[in-house]
Parts: sequence; structure tokens; C-alpha cells
Amino acid sequence: MERVLGERFRLVSRLGRGGMGSVWLAEDAMLDRRVALKELVRQRDPRDHEAFRRRALREARALARLRHPAIVQVYDVIIDAGDPWIVMEYVPGRSLAEVIAAEKRVDERVAAQIGLRVAGALNAAHKAGVLHRDVKPHNILLSPDERVYLVDFGIASLTGADPMTEAHMMIGTVEYMAPERFAGKEAQPPGDLWSLGVTLFQALEGYSPFRPDEAMELPATIHAVVNGKVPDPVRAGALAPVLRRLLDRDPLRRMTLTELARALRDVLHPREPIPTFPEVSRPEPRPLIPPPAERASAILDAASFTDRLALITALIGSEAAADVVGLLPAALVGRALGHLSPSQVAALLDALGPAAQAAVIAETDSRTAAGVVSGMPVPEAAGVIAALPLEQAAAVLTYVPPRATAAILASGSDARAAALLAALSDSVRTQVLRHR
Repeated sequence: MERVLGERFRLVSRLGRGGMGSVWLAEDAMLDRRVALKELVRQRDPRDHEAFRRRALREARALARLRHPAIVQVYDVIIDAGDPWIVMEYVPGRSLAEVIAAEKRVDERVAAQIGLRVAGALNAAHKAGVLHRDVKPHNILLSPDERVYLVDFGIASLTGADPMTEAHMMIGTVEYMAPERFAGKEAQPPGDLWSLGVTLFQALEGYSPFRPDEAMELPATIHAVVNGKVPDPVRAGALAPVLRRLLDRDPLRRMTLTELARALRDVLHPREPIPTFPEVSRPEPRPLIPPPAERASAILDAASFTDRLALITALIGSEAAADVVGLLPAALVGRALGHLSPSQVAALLDALGPAAQAAVIAETDSRTAAGVVSGMPVPEAAGVIAALPLEQAAAVLTYVPPRATAAILASGSDARAAALLAALSDSVRTQVLRHR
């Protein structure tokens, strides 16, 4: 007998099963579309069952606050027979684990493409204060149209959320967990980078670096992660240095998401050497690219903001970007930031000096500004915050992860830091002070 949930979702088949629950393919009768439904494993102990219920709702909240092409969209949460089910976008395809099992390994370009898209998903999650904590091949989906998704945020950690587990419990899959977690340290973004490094190593080399034998017992796996020699990659090609940096046991030396994205782009789009030729005397040609003043005028004369945004986006990465953007009103550039990807925002701001960066960020809304500031190196972020009016700086820091806010305040003057702390809400101030 077929099962229908909420008088709307007809279960079709089970897509996968894990310790946290099962994922089902379902038909949405109301909107006539396929969706994925994640159920909760019913526990015999009612107290355990309640914890799993809370975890499912937490996963829904974590996913609902994330917006990225490599993160599945959450549509709804329904309650059936007292149990929550998460209604999500359905993504057909295979997991990276299935691909590795079938094909033994992937080549470096495929691995670079997968890594770049997962890095983008992690960047969006980290900026929203969400740590995944279980990045592994089983949680990376590859769709037939070559899209990549990072899934299963079921054990994700939300910044500022109440802990869902006892302090002594280890959360994650052991062979992919960062070594600092076994020392009892709090989960941090570098831990997700380590897990991605283990995942890419396995995809490229065809075996897990810390559990090469599936029969390997848990204590031996933990010892390998914490103290064992990190195997040298032999099939990773240009990605070998990336794997070594990702698998650095010191989280402070570990490759960051920004560094990873740049390295993977270099693998996918290597810069061709520019040939040199003897100079030949010739008449000075008329520039094919209009000078900055003309390009700025063209942007300002565009009929709509959409057209102006397209022209600004086309500037990103060009040598003239700084000169052209410098001629535009800060309000226009600030508004554009809210419509660009994080990498585009970073490239656009890199073309500007600190004062111009602050002027542009001052014209954005607080949430957009917080996303920009969170993606900056701490010294640059501190400079921008210092240049903003006190009330606006406090409004921006309200949406910056507390740990990042603490680092930014520590980089500025004591007087300014004290004034900003006083301007924050009590709840935000309390979270920031925990990290000082």
C-alpha cells in the first residue's frame, strides 16, 4: 500500500539510508513535481527520538538559510504521525562515493571541478555561520547535467545554536574528521577543509588516506588521522600541492577556501605564458577598449540598473576596473554588491583601495556588507569596519560570525572595539566575548 504524507506527498522509492534517517523520492501532488523527503529514524527510547526530531528541524533551519547553486533547496518541513520530514529539491544522479566505487578514481580536472563547487557551497555555509562537519564522498552528489551538490547537513553546526550533543561525543565520520577534533577542540571551518581534502584525495588516488582498508578498525583509523603519516599523492597531478595543504594537521597552516578556489581555478584554467617579440616601431593605434571615463559614462547612461550591473560585472578582473569603478557613485557600486557572487565581490573590491572599499560597503545593506566583510582577511575587514560610522559598523557586525567579529575587534584600537561592543545587542555581544 502506497504511503502519502500530509495528504500531498506520495512516497515512490527510497533513495538512501543513513544513521540519521532515510531519504525518499516522492511525488508532490499539489505542484506536480518530484521532491526528496528526508525522514527521521524512529528511536526506541523516547528521549533519543526527541533529540533526533530536534536535529531534523535544525537541519531544515540550517539549509533554509543557505543560498548556493551547490546546496539543495529546502521547500518545507511537514509533520506526519508526530515525526518531521524535510521536503527538499530532488537531485537525480550518483554520489561521488558511487562514482569512485565504479570507476576507481577520477582525473584531476574532474576532481578540481568537484572541489571548486563544494568549496563554493562551504563558503556560503561558513558565511552563514553553518559548519557541515561531515564532508565526504557519500555527501557529494553529481547530477547527469554535471552539477555538483553538497548534501546532508544533518549534523551541521550552527553558530549560536544550542549544542545538540554531549560535549564528549564526536560528531562526523572518523576517517574524514580533522585531527584537532580528536583533541576535543570545537569544530571550526578548517575542519571542513580537512574533510574536503580527504575526499579529494580518495577521489584522485582511489583509496582513503587514513583508512585504505575497509576492514581497518576504529582505533587504528583514529591513530592514522591523528599521528599517522599522510600518504603522498601519486596520481593527483597538479592537485598534489593542494592535497598537501588541505591535509596539513595544523589548522592555522591549512589551506583556506579562498586559496583553494584560486588553486583549483588555476588547474582548470592555466594561464598561458605570454610570448615576447622584438618591438617594432609603428603608429600608436587607437585603443579598442574605451578609456575609463567613457566606460564610466556608459554605465551611468545605461537605461536600467540591470544594464548598469551587467556593465559593472563585465569590468571585474580587468586592469581598468579600479579606474572605472572609482568614477562611479559609491551608492551604485554598493547596490551592485548585493547582486554579485562572493568571488565577483572580492575581485571588485580588490581593485579598490581601503577608503574606496569602505565607501562602497557603507552603501550596502547590513547583511550584504556582513557577507563582504566576513570574506575579507582580518586586517582588511578591520580597516573597513574602522572606516564605517559606529552605528553602521555595529549593524554590520551583528551579521558577522561571532568569532570573526572578535578577531576584527582585536585588530582595531581598544577604544573603537569597546565602543563597538557597547553598540552591539546583548546576545551578540555575549557570543563575541566568548571568542575574545
